[in-house]
Amino acid sequence: MLNGSIATPFDTSSVFGKTEVKKLKLDSTNVTKLTVVLVTATTP
Repeated sequence: MLNGSIATPFDTSSVFGKTEVKKLKLDSTNVTKLTVVLVTATTP
């Protein structure tokens, strides 16, 4: 999960950045689809 409320939402040193993204790249034969859901807040 990416945190859009901080200056750098994607941290390459996080577990997701260091481990999960590499697994997606290395295991591309089993990963056929990646769905991204962007949630934004609208403030008045």
